[in-house]
Amino acid sequence: MRFGLTQSNFTPGEMLFFVVFLLWATLWKGYALWRSSKLNQKYWFIGILVLNTAGIVEIIYLLFFQKGKEKLEVLREITKKIKRVTSKK
Repeated sequence: MRFGLTQSNFTPGEMLFFVVFLLWATLWKGYALWRSSKLNQKYWFIGILVLNTAGIVEIIYLLFFQKGKEKLEVLREITKKIKRVTSKK
């Protein structure tokens, strides 16, 4: 078996899934880190930074544990940002 830059061990479908998954997790992590730092919630910031949970902990934080904003408003913000990012492609 040869590993290198010229040969891929993944099918195009698997690569697409991986890229979409990576984008999904990165967007949620970035937004949750940004919100926790703006709200001075350092323990949440550290936990989100260290744990890689495919966006699950980040979504839970944004919906239930962040200070200051209504949950519905947060969902609207997240939806707008995801639409902006995905429409740029």
